[in-house]
Amino acid sequence: MDPNTARSTLGMRRLPPWGEAIGRLTVMQFFLGGFVLFGTAIGLMVGWATWYDGATSLIGWIVGAVSIAVISMVVALLVGLPLRLVPRLRSRWLANGELTVAGIALGFVVIGIVIAAAPVATVVDEFGSYEARDVNGWALLIAWSLFAFSIAHFVWPLRWTRRRY
Repeated sequence: MDPNTARSTLGMRRLPPWGEAIGRLTVMQFFLGGFVLFGTAIGLMVGWATWYDGATSLIGWIVGAVSIAVISMVVALLVGLPLRLVPRLRSRWLANGELTVAGIALGFVVIGIVIAAAPVATVVDEFGSYEARDVNGWALLIAWSLFAFSIAHFVWPLRWTRRRY
């Protein structure tokens, strides 16, 4: 029998990939997760902004969102490396995919709450005065970290998949 398959009571079920496959999947997840984080970051930056000065804002938002997405994915993958390398942690991570879905949902909702609850204050600088949100940076960092970690290590819950009979 192929080492990547195992018999279950409901038929054949594929076990998680090992060796080269986990490396390919990690790279693929890095880019797909980074794309999701980029889209979320750009959406939050546009929604968070209280003023717009044309092309400079657009370029700044795009560069900022790319930077945030790449840094978040690299840190999340490094912090979560034991999940991918330690067999006992890996099997529990893959068996409990609901936690990644819950982490994504919870992180996204808390990010929205932190931004929406931030008071708007008047800021005066060399460009003049404008309104800006005074966001709690630590709360935003914690919520974004949970969101990014869950995206970086997303696993579709096995209980939600169809079983072959």
